Parts: sequence; structure tokens; C-alpha cells
Amino acid sequence: MGVLDYLKRHADEQRAKEKAATARNQSDVEFYQQELLPRMQAIYNYFNELCNNLNYVKPEITAYYPVLPDNKPQAFQQGDYKINIDSSKELKEVVFRFVCSLPQPLQVEVQSKERIVGYSSDLDRYSVKYERKEFKNEQFEVTRGQFIVEGPIMASAVFRADVEQRSIRLQLRHVEKPGMVHHVFKAEQLANEYLDKLAGYLLR
Repeated sequence: MGVLDYLKRHADEQRAKEKAATARNQSDVEFYQQELLPRMQAIYNYFNELCNNLNYVKPEITAYYPVLPDNKPQAFQQGDYKINIDSSKELKEVVFRFVCSLPQPLQVEVQSKERIVGYSSDLDRYSVKYERKEFKNEQFEVTRGQFIVEGPIMASAVFRADVEQRSIRLQLRHVEKPGMVHHVFKAEQLANEYLDKLAGYLLR
């Protein structure tokens, strides 16, 4: 095969790939506009109204998190709801946030170096603010730790439109346990009936 034929064949292959990619991108854009965008707008409208009503009514909601030693639960007061979006025209992210606060700082004591390190790790998983003080014996060995846990725990539900996968991803952060929990939905699965169930879960 000559140099010209070789280059021509590869140019044709490249053009075919670019054409297919353009067609795929156009298809993704149409799917986003017809399916994902209306659902993301409905999600925003639902949680925006929920947020406004919650901040007006201010219901007393208690959330329990296992932030005490041995994973014992501690009561937090939930409130201060906020809603954010990335764009009003090309909406691809809706963030519903709330704060779980302690009525007053917790004073916790933990025995042994191992338990001090383990308890610190547990608190770090919640990204909660705390102070730690260590006490040593006559041999300069750490024997006891004193913690002042201030809080709060910042929780959220984040909806993201995944155009390439033609789905909506839901990420729950610090809602029931530390860290992230991920879910993937088709647009039609996130109807108001499901949003009501999710809101009930978020509001304990």
C-alpha cells in the first residue's frame, strides 16, 4: 500500500469516528433536553419548595449519629436547609443541604492509645469539628484521651445529571452514616412519589 493510500484510509477512518461521535453527542444533547432537564427541573422545584417550607415552619427534627465511643448514638438537631443549583438554563446539579447540630459540645473520655486513634478516625469520617487532648503516665505512655466534640455534621443530597450514561445520580452524604452513599436512577424513576419518600427519609 502506498503512502497516499495509507493516509487516505486512516483519514477516512478518522472522519467516520468523528461523524459517529458527533451523532452521539447530538443524541445525548437531545436526550438531556427532552428527558433529563425536565426531571432535574422538577427535582429542583420540589426541593426548593421543601426547603422554603422547612425553614419557615422549623420543625423539630432529631437525627441520631453514632459519634460516641463504641458507636453509641448521639442526638443532633437538624435544620438550616439550603438548596443550590449549578445553572438555571443547563441544570445538571441540584444540592439539598442541611445541618445537624449538637445542643452543646460533648465531652468524651477514651482510655488507651489505640482507642484514642480509633475514636479520632470515627469522628474524622463525619468531618466533624473536635478537640483532642492526650494524657500520659509516668513512663510517658499515652493512657487517656479527652475529646470535646463540637459538631456540626453537614449532610446533603446531591442530584447530578449524567448525560453520557443517560441517568441521574444521587449522592447522599452523612445522612444516616458517615461518608457517601450512591444511587443511579433513570429519569422516570425520580417522580414526585419517589421524591416524597426520599424527603421523608431525609427528615427522619
